[in-house]
Amino acid sequence: MFILNFAVYCVLRKASGIYFVMDPFSGGGPRNVFMLSRLLKNSGTESGVLSFKSLDLRDRILRRKPHRTFFGEERLEPGVIFSFVNAMIPGRDNINYSNYFFFLVQQNLLDPLTLFRYVTPDVYIATNWQSFRPTKIAARDRKIPMMYFVQADETEFSSSTIYKRQAEKTYINEVPKFTQSRWLVDLLKEKFDAELEYIGLGIDHRAFYPRSDSFSNTIFTIARTELTKGFPVFVKALNMLWERRKDFNVVIAGNIIAVNREDIRFPHEFIGWIHDDDTLAKLYSSSIFVNTGLNEALPMPSLEAMACGGTVVMTNGGGSVEYVNDNKNCFVTKAGDYEELCRKLDFVLSSPESRKDMRKEAFLTAGRYNWADVLKRFSALVEKETGFK
Repeated sequence: MFILNFAVYCVLRKASGIYFVMDPFSGGGPRNVFMLSRLLKNSGTESGVLSFKSLDLRDRILRRKPHRTFFGEERLEPGVIFSFVNAMIPGRDNINYSNYFFFLVQQNLLDPLTLFRYVTPDVYIATNWQSFRPTKIAARDRKIPMMYFVQADETEFSSSTIYKRQAEKTYINEVPKFTQSRWLVDLLKEKFDAELEYIGLGIDHRAFYPRSDSFSNTIFTIARTELTKGFPVFVKALNMLWERRKDFNVVIAGNIIAVNREDIRFPHEFIGWIHDDDTLAKLYSSSIFVNTGLNEALPMPSLEAMACGGTVVMTNGGGSVEYVNDNKNCFVTKAGDYEELCRKLDFVLSSPESRKDMRKEAFLTAGRYNWADVLKRFSALVEKETGFK
C-alpha cells in the first residue's frame, strides 16, 4: 500500500518538458543524450536525464558530494534507497536463465517505480533497450507519449539469446523511433522491418577544436566491453606494434573490465571514463586516435578527433562509411584486421607529414556535423509524433 500511495503521489507531480531515461552513463550514446538535453534547455525547453540508480552510492550514503554532471548536463538520480535496491539485484547487463527472474522484476516493477519517483514530463524518451520497457510502463500509467532514441543495433552487443531477443522487441514495437545514423535506418529496416526517423549527429565545435598544432606519438583509444567495439583488435595490433618499435605511448579511456580481460603486453596509462569535453579535446588534439568498431551506428569520437586536428585511424565498418575517406581525412583499416591496423599505425608513426596533410580535410568533414541542425530535426519530429512543442 505504501508503494502504491507513493507512486500515486509521484504521478501527481508534473513538469513540462522532455525527459530522457538512461540506463548506462558513459560512451557515445549517453553523450548524445546529455548533449540533446543540454541544447533543449538552452533553447528554452525543459529537459532532464533520468537514471535508475546513483553512480556514487557510497558517496551518497556517506553524505559526500557525488559527481552527477556529465558534459555540462546533470544526470538526475532517484535517491539512496532506490539506488541501493537497484544495485543489489543482478540481471541487467548479462541476462541468462539463472538471473532472468531478477531481470523481469527489475524491468516490470523496480525500474518503473523508480521512474515514478521523478516528476511527470510531457514526453519520455528511452535511450537504450534496457530502459525501453520501464519507460513504456511509466508512460502508459501516466498517460503520456514516449519515443525511443535508437543509437545502435543492440542485438549485436551480446551473444546471449535472451539479450538479443529483448533488444529486438524494442525495434518491432509501435513506439516512434529515431536515430542519428542513416546506416542504422537501413540496417534495422532490413533486419526487423523497423521504421526509424533520421535526426543526424552533431559535434560541439565550441568544445572540439585544436588545442595543439603539434603531433605526438601518443596512441589514444576508448575501451568498451561490447562485441561491436572491437577493443581486442586494438590490443592485438598494439602488442604486435610494440614488438616492432617502442617509440610511442598509449592512453586508454573507458571500461576497466574491457582492459583487464585482455592480454596487454605494451605499457599504457588507463584513465577511466572521461566526463568532460575539455579533457577529451586535449587528448584528441595531438594524439593518434584509434577506433576499432566493427559495426557502430555512427562513430562520434572519430569525428570529434577530426575536429580537434588529431590523427584518426579507424575501421570501415557500419555507419562510419558515411564520412570516412582513406588517406584524405583519416586512415582506414578493415574491421577486425589487427595486422592491417598494426601496419597503418606503424606508417603513421613513421610519417608525420601524412598526418599534417590530412588535417584540413578532417576539419572540413567534422564541420558538416552540427547540433543546430540535429536539434531542429529532433524538435520537429517530437512535435509530429507527440504534439509537444
